Amino acid sequence: MLILAFFIIGKERKSNSPNTSSAEYTVTMKRFAMQEEAPWLKKTEDFERMESSYFNLKSKPFGWLKIANVDGAFSSSTRVLINIKRNNIFTPVNLYYFDGTAWKKRTFTSADNSHKDLIAVMPSTIESPIVYVQLSGRYLRGNLHILNDSELIRQSKKDSLIDGVYFGILVLFILFNLIIYKIFNKVSHLSYSLLLAITFIWIASGQGWTFFFNERLTTLPVFTPNSLGILFSFATALFARQYLQLKVISPRINQVIYYNQVLAITFWFLYLLTYQSLPHLFFQSGYLLCSINTLMILVGSTFGAVAGINRGRDNAKYYLLAMIVLFSIMICMSLSASGILNIPFSWHALQLASIIEVTILSTGLVVEHYQKHRDLKEIEHKLTALETEFKDYKIDTNSLKSNISNNLVDHHIIPVLAKILPIFPYLLFVKADGNYSVAYYKNENKTDEIFIDCNLQLLLDSLGEEKLLRCHKSYLVNVSQPYQLTRRTSADYDLVLGENKLPIGRKYLSTVRKCLKSLRE
Repeated sequence: MLILAFFIIGKERKSNSPNTSSAEYTVTMKRFAMQEEAPWLKKTEDFERMESSYFNLKSKPFGWLKIANVDGAFSSSTRVLINIKRNNIFTPVNLYYFDGTAWKKRTFTSADNSHKDLIAVMPSTIESPIVYVQLSGRYLRGNLHILNDSELIRQSKKDSLIDGVYFGILVLFILFNLIIYKIFNKVSHLSYSLLLAITFIWIASGQGWTFFFNERLTTLPVFTPNSLGILFSFATALFARQYLQLKVISPRINQVIYYNQVLAITFWFLYLLTYQSLPHLFFQSGYLLCSINTLMILVGSTFGAVAGINRGRDNAKYYLLAMIVLFSIMICMSLSASGILNIPFSWHALQLASIIEVTILSTGLVVEHYQKHRDLKEIEHKLTALETEFKDYKIDTNSLKSNISNNLVDHHIIPVLAKILPIFPYLLFVKADGNYSVAYYKNENKTDEIFIDCNLQLLLDSLGEEKLLRCHKSYLVNVSQPYQLTRRTSADYDLVLGENKLPIGRKYLSTVRKCLKSLRE
């Protein structure tokens, strides 16, 4: 089905020529900042020549297309249709023609109730070799074709086949990932299903399929392309954090993406609450903020993928490749919308990019599964070698193995534990040093230190809060060592372990007091 989708969509892109029918005609365009009177009452020399069927109003809210008949297509014996193909044009589109006595107006109507194609039938009474099409809407983009009924039917069938193949593939991948989640309890597959489901609804809404199946859905702000685009950003952030295991690989990047994920869902709720009630300037400002938020999520995910590659995660390579594809598509879409690049970037092109991404990320999920299988074997081998020491210090190896396999604890912690367990009876405290740590322990009559290749949170997750106590964001203390509380100021306290004095964070003070009380009891 993937091969079929690539073939069909690729063929559709190649067939997007300026003239769908055999008729020859030329199209020129003029944009206006304000509603203008009919352009044939003014000079028309400044109309811009269109090299293809694609038009873009850019930042102007109004525009006119002038269609000049070349080989008599307008006076053909068969019914002639002017087709404007752009998903969801809800602003008025009108055709102006001369019937021999006066200029007449005819409104474009939707070929069906999806608003995927707007059609105007050329009247048989037309006398002028030139007709005009009036458009409205900032950054309105689309394609204009002159064709007959049979050509329109063939075009509709082809579009429906492409959409059917694409949405069928998405449904299969959604169901497959839900089954994998149910069987293996892999959270990344659940978040991927959510991402695919939102992508499904987003593209379906943008193409008018939601309006086709239920007209009431288009009146709900939840099903607008803007709303679903914000949800897409939220789902991307959630999937990136789980797929790349950023909590383990890079807590800082994970935190940045998490905050932007919260911002995305906040923007989504604000959009629902203020739908169509804000002035244009406020709406544009909100659109800009959402775009920056999405960009932050994508950039953070890209850096997370690089961090994963540096940590030897093979699935991160596939995520980085998917990000490159997504960035390329976003840049092309932005340049196309702004008019910098005159390329007809349609929803079918977005579908093709989506299929490429689904293929890449699904391959990455398979690679992740096999990598975890290899890692588990390596973990079991290392745990067997350390089994005696783990039993001596009462570390639950089954729980540790489960946490490692579920990416709650990095598998690189095993060599770290092998390094710290022999000195654990003499351990005083551990101090943060960036993403690393330094352990301080008693060595006869002096205090020595040892460098540890992990952060405090990872060490705390591995050994447990019953062995280590967090008294400050930069300090962990060994609860088996005798320590006491001393007041530094009226509100601040220190923790004293022999000759060492450690600060106590205010939010950790109650925990330290409870631990100290339980030890005394």
